[in-house]
Amino acid sequence: ACRRAILKANCYHAHGHDAPCSFDGSYYMLMFGGVQLLLSSIPDFHDMAWLSVVAAVMSFSYAFIGLGLGLANTISNGVIKGSITGVPMKTPVAKVWRVSQAIGDIAFAYPYSLILLEIQDTLKSPPAENKTMKKASIISILVTTFFYLCCGCFGYAAFGNDAPGNLLTGFGFYEPYWLIDFANACIILHLLGGYQARTTKNPETETSAERFYYRMQSSELTRSKTKCEQVYSQPIYQFADRHFAERYPGSGFVNDFHTVKVPLLPPYRVNLLRVCFRTAYVASTTAVAIFFPYFNEILALLGALNFWPLAIYFPVEMYFIQRKVPRWSTRWLLLQGFSTVCLLISAFALVGSIQGVISQKLG
Repeated sequence: ACRRAILKANCYHAHGHDAPCSFDGSYYMLMFGGVQLLLSSIPDFHDMAWLSVVAAVMSFSYAFIGLGLGLANTISNGVIKGSITGVPMKTPVAKVWRVSQAIGDIAFAYPYSLILLEIQDTLKSPPAENKTMKKASIISILVTTFFYLCCGCFGYAAFGNDAPGNLLTGFGFYEPYWLIDFANACIILHLLGGYQARTTKNPETETSAERFYYRMQSSELTRSKTKCEQVYSQPIYQFADRHFAERYPGSGFVNDFHTVKVPLLPPYRVNLLRVCFRTAYVASTTAVAIFFPYFNEILALLGALNFWPLAIYFPVEMYFIQRKVPRWSTRWLLLQGFSTVCLLISAFALVGSIQGVISQKLG
């Protein structure tokens, strides 16, 4: 989507905003999948410290650009567009579906709970891991919420009911085209590393900046269709390696490594299971992205599926066990009520998101 947006920005600048600038995104999704397949095979790619620095810089770059363009457009308009009730729909039912999809998008905006425990497991003490993690979580949530609110509010104030679902790839902005190109290039670079990234298990080599980055990259301003597996690829690879190694300890296909020598490069060790599994994984996520290229609807679906079980249910149940909260106590009832309400909200968002995906596919 970002590469296509760069081409469209250049086309609109050269031929006018009404020019028929259309590019097929499937080709670029295949290219992205091919690059990720290559990166998946690089040993210790996820432990490269520079990856965190580059991706963090790219994240803040395109976030500030989106915020700045929205603010500048609002000021140049001289009026705040839109209304408190949002985009009008043809029927009340359609409005309900749109609201449910929006709730799913909001739920997807804070998926850091998926990697929260893994990050905390890498921290050194003293100070206590939970205190460090609490401080990092508060800072990260405040920063990401600031960007979400500013970009969302300024984007809607600038374009009103015509605001695109994605400010940088949906062409709410046309000029300056070079800045749009740069922002989308930053997104591409961020996604190339973000798809693979994971937290390192060596607490001696992980810095506080890296920990902050991992929390930040889970909830960014702008997302790509193929980013649905962004920060979780390497943990999935590691889990698969451990699972098959434990289940088939005598299998050469699973456990043996073969040295491959490539001219001008150091010897490279290849494991057949890793090659097959990672190829299948990247190919499947790329195929899903090509088959369902619907930005907001897919994000809402993923948010609705992940939010309640991973962000609400499991943390609440772990809190009950850790603090030994008595059943039917006031605290127990309040948290169970909170969990139930979030479950109903997630179900509402899930139904609306499925309806949105089906409507987009059939429409």
